[in-house]
Amino acid sequence: MPAHASSANLSNYTMKEGQQLYQDTCAALTDKIDGELMKLKYFLLHIKDKAMQYAWMPMLTCGASTQHCNLCDHYGEITHDQI
Repeated sequence: MPAHASSANLSNYTMKEGQQLYQDTCAALTDKIDGELMKLKYFLLHIKDKAMQYAWMPMLTCGASTQHCNLCDHYGEITHDQI
């Protein structure tokens, strides 16, 4: 179950709509990364777009209560202690 999910908004995967949602959220991104910095930036941008579309941003956000950082925008800046 995704972080911050509640029983009020669970998907029913026995229904066609729930199965389609599952397929859409699990679909691979078309961009592959090979270690090039520009490809990593585009990959993180696409991850952020998908995270916003499917409400995953709370899972990608960390930090102190006064300073939240998401891993897509601040990749490489967040320390292990902040997670």
